[in-house]
Amino acid sequence: MIVPMLKLRREKLSCDHVRNLMHVAERRQQQQTPEFQRRYARRAGVEGTISQGIVRFDLRRTRYYGSVKTHLQHIATACAINLARFFAWSIRPTKALTRKGSFAALRAEQA
Repeated sequence: MIVPMLKLRREKLSCDHVRNLMHVAERRQQQQTPEFQRRYARRAGVEGTISQGIVRFDLRRTRYYGSVKTHLQHIATACAINLARFFAWSIRPTKALTRKGSFAALRAEQA
């Protein structure tokens, strides 16, 4: 087997790379704002629902041909997701009160 020789070259940062890095830094700074986090919270909830549908309810596949039956399956899957969430919510164990740590107790005494 013949292995081709690879030429080593230095990577240069072109204007496109610098512009891309600046754009990424700007977007990361925007992600720290409260307004972005408020808007992203809604998106995160929707993505969680879609992920649950895909993982637990096989949302990517349909059993039927035709849009009417497929739509009916989507409605049934949405109802199943809602029922699963309701039962998980209704049988969740109550959380026990945890003991207060020594530093938290000290802080409460000083305040």
